[in-house]
Amino acid sequence: MDTGDDAHDAFELAREAESPAEAAELKRLEGVYLGQIRGRLARVLEMTVAHHRADAGRCEARVIQNERGEVMDIDLADCSFDASGKNLLTSAIRRASPLPSPPAGLAMSSSLTLDLSQF
Repeated sequence: MDTGDDAHDAFELAREAESPAEAAELKRLEGVYLGQIRGRLARVLEMTVAHHRADAGRCEARVIQNERGEVMDIDLADCSFDASGKNLLTSAIRRASPLPSPPAGLAMSSSLTLDLSQF
């Protein structure tokens, strides 16, 4: 899975890297964080939305969370799942709450955009 832009908005507040090595480490931490979130969602979703994602196309979920990682709101406006699939996905994201905290060096953001197209 590509993690390049999965949660770009959550990482805008990360501290500025002072060297290429530090920038690489922050990028690695982003991958770790996204892996933790995907792991949490995978445990909750299991096969719940499998039949919706096969031919559903693109699905981005914008998750609004508080400072403890508790999901406050979910926007699936950019998700091509049908209504049933969106309901299942919304329910699964809410059950996965609270989402993991980001690793040291990355700031918690109130908005997190996840590309769930190939989840």
